[in-house]
Amino acid sequence: MQGLLLRHRLLLEELDHLESLHRVEAQIFAIREDEYQRQERAPSDFLQAKRTFLLQKKALRDKAGQLQLLELEILAIAHLK
Repeated sequence: MQGLLLRHRLLLEELDHLESLHRVEAQIFAIREDEYQRQERAPSDFLQAKRTFLLQKKALRDKAGQLQLLELEILAIAHLK
């Protein structure tokens, strides 16, 4: 159980870090999108920024899913004891 709780704490820290990165990436993407709308940025640059933003968003969702699964595992073990 101690190992699961340690993994939980580490996953929480990772998720917090990914959320911070995602907030920054969202701001960068908003700037790039605005530049693209004003035709100050090439479509290929905009699409690369969008791709990076979406990959970051997916990583965040994946990590949140991992955390949920671990929490379910911890709850299942706790109920067995």
